[in-house]
Amino acid sequence: MYLNIENSMNKRLDNLKELTKINNLCKIALNAGGDVKHLMLPHSELKGDGLTNGTILYNPNTKKWILNLRRVKYALFHCENNQKYHSPWGPLIYFNPEDDVTLRTINYICELDNKKLTINSWCRTNTSELDKLPIWSFVGHEDVRLVYWDGILYQTGVRRDTTINGEGRMELSTVKIIDNDWREINRQRISTPDGKTNKQGGTYCEKNWMPINDMPYHYVKWSNPTEIIKVNPKTGSSEVIIFKDNPNFKTPRDMRGSSNVIKYKDMWVAIIHECDLWYDIDGKKDAVYHHRIICWDKEWNIIKMSDTFNFMTGQIEFTCGLALDGDNFLIPFGFQDNTSYILKLPSVVFDFLIGVVDKLPTIEKIKVKNNITNFINNPYDAYLTFKLAEYFFSKKQFSSALGLYSRSAEYSDDYDINYQSLYMMASCISSLEKRDEAEELMWLKVINFDKDRPEGYLALSRYYSWRNYPNKAYYFANMGINCTKHNFKITPNSNYSYKDLDQQRILYSNSDGKYDERKYLLKMMMKDNPSKWVVSLAERWKLI
Repeated sequence: MYLNIENSMNKRLDNLKELTKINNLCKIALNAGGDVKHLMLPHSELKGDGLTNGTILYNPNTKKWILNLRRVKYALFHCENNQKYHSPWGPLIYFNPEDDVTLRTINYICELDNKKLTINSWCRTNTSELDKLPIWSFVGHEDVRLVYWDGILYQTGVRRDTTINGEGRMELSTVKIIDNDWREINRQRISTPDGKTNKQGGTYCEKNWMPINDMPYHYVKWSNPTEIIKVNPKTGSSEVIIFKDNPNFKTPRDMRGSSNVIKYKDMWVAIIHECDLWYDIDGKKDAVYHHRIICWDKEWNIIKMSDTFNFMTGQIEFTCGLALDGDNFLIPFGFQDNTSYILKLPSVVFDFLIGVVDKLPTIEKIKVKNNITNFINNPYDAYLTFKLAEYFFSKKQFSSALGLYSRSAEYSDDYDINYQSLYMMASCISSLEKRDEAEELMWLKVINFDKDRPEGYLALSRYYSWRNYPNKAYYFANMGINCTKHNFKITPNSNYSYKDLDQQRILYSNSDGKYDERKYLLKMMMKDNPSKWVVSLAERWKLI
């Protein structure tokens, strides 16, 4: 449901701390002896794309933990807090490659080291035998949950690319290892029954059904009223077997599915989510996600429900998984729709959230300090956010870095952090490639933030030179040469030198017939430890 907001500045949901009753579950877990790790695949595979919305399952055949992680071919730009530096298209926008404007999903099955919380191996799900030419802009099997039913491993999520209007339906896909390759060998689209009448129908987009791990081919379709669906895996037909209202557990928003449903003690438990979606006065979309733990008894009566929580204080967070490993829950989740983490949550924290225990144990000190734990413990500190973004940028995880640079700019009142965050946001978009319009506008945003700094002019000059606009390349190089405020204090990633501006001017002065200027600049550079490039250029142009 979309909320009508008359004034985007006065009535927007601008303070996340006030939206969720339990802020920063990861910090609570760390202080109770839990752990949080980033889940990463190499740049050679991802090419800077985001990895998000994980699910987790114990593989009884290999006796290993496996994950499904969702790679998205778009870069989500989401401007949080006061939205000082939103994009020209609004606070929430998908930066697609310009040669592929679809919202494309690719799934990976990964083996997890459950002690270190690191990925041991991974394989892209091979769907080539069953794929058809998509006829809608949302392409691929989205927000997959892994589940073992009757000794078969399934990926189950929503697909929208098979209908001309994007109508979404849950699918049940059989996956199997063949020649060391995870392959989809069967795909079944699931019909949607009405909860009260059992007649086939459903909403425009049916998604986020939660598979029940220990009840083969059963899903929780809705949490309250609790609607349990049984599916025929051979035909895709389905029927409602339980429809039960729980009037004592009403929430202000629809309770939507997130994780698998698993057994814990004498209960069925899962993580669900609620969502605030709205349009501002300019018609721009924005969103905040809230999560809860929900518990049912054996007869599917809701008996416990946590307050709303977020994982790491991001407005957009999502999980598709929940598993119990000894005394800890394992919860993979996506942050800003571009980064995957896994949370090891001590069961005592889980019990605290659902009201089984009254007090949390705490450890004296978090032993491991790194960019991730520093950010978790101080999520609104712009400098620590910037340093985490730098970490992801150094790993060529450009979509992840983009979201964090945006956040550091929004939560900072420091000039240097703001400027450098904007600069690095543009650098991330540039590194993702094939997003020319977004990159150009972002470099212009850098220049407009401070017209007296040269770094943005140099970057924009290079942008135009690489796209064969010599006049524009010369113009912006010339604009930057007179700036004197260069002083990068935080990031080593600017790749800036005044000599670079001179080189841009020399290279592209010829476009306007500025022979004398070119000759003068080259002579000046010849006097100052000339590079081989300068010497060769002077020789080629017969200036020496």
